[in-house]
Amino acid sequence: MTRSRERTEHAVSPVVGVMLMLVVTIIIAAVVSAFAGGITSETEKAPTAQIKASYSQSRGMTMENLGPDTINCQGVTVWTRLSESFGQAEHGTWQINKTFILNVKDVTKVGTFTTNTTPPSGAWWRFAGFSGVKTWSPGEVMYILPPYHLSNNTQVGMTSYTSYAYNFTGSLGKEFWLELKTTDGKVFAKTKVRIEP
Repeated sequence: MTRSRERTEHAVSPVVGVMLMLVVTIIIAAVVSAFAGGITSETEKAPTAQIKASYSQSRGMTMENLGPDTINCQGVTVWTRLSESFGQAEHGTWQINKTFILNVKDVTKVGTFTTNTTPPSGAWWRFAGFSGVKTWSPGEVMYILPPYHLSNNTQVGMTSYTSYAYNFTGSLGKEFWLELKTTDGKVFAKTKVRIEP
């Protein structure tokens, strides 16, 4: 009697071990399958894009989408961030008000708009729910024209810290980062911009 009981107990142990390994394997396979199949599909996929930009203290800022994807203007935020050329202030970041960003397909018209003139209808970026530029296609150039490129627009609240402002004469030759972020804060495109006269 004792021997058969020992054999039965030993025979159960490997079966339980195999069953546990099988359950763990099935759970791992289910988790991997769920991630591959779309648990993360609830969040919007960030576009793939490269950008190029220039900043002039007298002429304003340009931003070009180098592609490959078209960017949904309402689904992104545009930020500037000081680079290491500003020393210990490199952590400073500012969100650009999208109502200052202009899309003009006829480049000859750039510079003709002032604070007293109105650009073509629908040429300005707007927040969701307002009319304006909806997409930014590869090859298109966006502008922030004077006086909207000044520090109180591209660097909110920087008027009291002129030594870190992009339009300060001491900032000539320094660089800042231009970053595009998804609405949940992930940077998907950025470029370093040199401050020109």
